[in-house]
Amino acid sequence: MGSATHAPLQGILLTHNHTDHINGLPGLFFSLSIAGRQETLPVYGLAPTLHLVQGILDAFQMDGRIPPIAWTPIETGDTLPLADGWHLRTAATEHSRPCLALRFETRINGVALTYSGDTSPCPAVLELAQGSDILIHEATTPEPFFGHTTPAQAGEVALQAGVRRLVLVHSTPRLTPDAEALAAVRQAGFQGLAEVGREYQILEL
Repeated sequence: MGSATHAPLQGILLTHNHTDHINGLPGLFFSLSIAGRQETLPVYGLAPTLHLVQGILDAFQMDGRIPPIAWTPIETGDTLPLADGWHLRTAATEHSRPCLALRFETRINGVALTYSGDTSPCPAVLELAQGSDILIHEATTPEPFFGHTTPAQAGEVALQAGVRRLVLVHSTPRLTPDAEALAAVRQAGFQGLAEVGREYQILEL
């Protein structure tokens, strides 16, 4: 987690089964197969999410052009062991479909990164994020809307969780320009590092 080196893909965790969170999988699997991947790829997610994705792959009729997949159902509250002393904890979010928030943490020194998933502000995600070095939080809408979070609300979560750095994602610049989103975070009282996430961004812990 602390290195920017490019390691082989070790696994995929799907937070939920809305289209914008799963529609790239068939192309990714096809590309991995074409590239010659032969190692089994674990894919984790709630059972309904995995079921839907498997149906999509069947519909694409990919003729075997996917790497070996280990479909691995998980449940809310599960803890998954990772490499090098890291582990992953999950919590349920408040969203229109069952969705997971994620916390990556090392037992060595307690360094942690939390990702909210898609959610309204909720106690479970706030608890999961407590003391995180980095909180990646969705900030979809400029006004409160069930299942999603505003930049101001994300700032409140970051403040209450005592995180060091907040990265806004799942945002819509057309609705909330970056400068307005960050201003809303400050108005909510969060004074730590705050930014809008970027494609291909690497976050080091």
